[in-house]
Amino acid sequence: MKNQFEERFSIKIEGELKEILSLCKDEPIFYEEEKRLLSIGEILNSKEELSLNENVIPIIDLYDNEFLVYDIANSQFTKFDISTETRFGKIESTREYIDKIRNYLDM
Repeated sequence: MKNQFEERFSIKIEGELKEILSLCKDEPIFYEEEKRLLSIGEILNSKEELSLNENVIPIIDLYDNEFLVYDIANSQFTKFDISTETRFGKIESTREYIDKIRNYLDM
């Protein structure tokens, strides 16, 4: 059975992408100063709420228009400036982000 992210973005959600999206809640999670894990609704409605194209899944607001996103076309995580639509290169692992969010939730 497909989950709501797979339905919305028409891709298979697995690996670190599945792990980090599983942490999302109905409300955003402010886990560090100026950083927040987007809410389920913000991600699902990112085209309307953030004016993003269909090629990226926004996950974490890193502040100042920069987001950690999953680039669907290239099957990789990257930092992305939503105001200029600039990608800042591949992020090899989201483990650091996942661990920080989990540590915050365990507090």
